Amino acid sequence: MDAALLATEQPIAVFAIRDLVTREAIDRYGDRFDIAPVDLGSHHFPVEAPEGTARLLAGVGTP
Repeated sequence: MDAALLATEQPIAVFAIRDLVTREAIDRYGDRFDIAPVDLGSHHFPVEAPEGTARLLAGVGTP
């Protein structure tokens, strides 16, 4: 997976669970990915709350 991530060439937004993302990951990939820390409470999008997931996706690239 690491090799695949490092080989990406297009802009990529990554949602990272704030409590799980590490400084090492940010240092390693931060120059290639737009890492957006989020507070989901787990590593799963809340499929039972599609509006919340839509808000996360709509916010990509906005300040």
